[in-house]
Amino acid sequence: IEEAMAFQRLLTEFSLKQDELAERVSKSRTAVTNAVRLLKLDDRVQQMLIDEKITTGHARALLALENKDEQYALATKIFDEKLSVRDVERIMQKKQEEKKVKKSREIPNSFIYHDIEEKMKSILGTKVSVNHRKNNRGKIEIEYYSNEELERLLELFEAIPSESNV
Repeated sequence: IEEAMAFQRLLTEFSLKQDELAERVSKSRTAVTNAVRLLKLDDRVQQMLIDEKITTGHARALLALENKDEQYALATKIFDEKLSVRDVERIMQKKQEEKKVKKSREIPNSFIYHDIEEKMKSILGTKVSVNHRKNNRGKIEIEYYSNEELERLLELFEAIPSESNV
């Protein structure tokens, strides 16, 4: 956690990117990224990590939980029951599956949105999530994994004729 705080401070104070910082401190970009991500954990969980009640592997698995109280509850369970990182990953996978099942039950005709998602994935060539909400509203998330890919996606969108150009 102290290392993560130091990384975050360097990133902020010197306006560095994670890969630049990684090079300067002789660490991999992944190591820097994973360390900084730990700062997103609940403060109580961070303290458990400092006190060595849980490992960084446990902590990284807990990042999948957005709710801070749930993070702390599971961290306490990890400590009390001496769960392995693999055990925690299985718990997290089960929670994700339950969440998907619950979400698919909430949205009528969710197969339609899944089909739209698949079509957009094939057109854009990257992961796309269509999150339908009530009142026929929603959000489309398009993932990219590099600046080059982002530029490629932008070019695809720019190639779409607007109504004023038609």
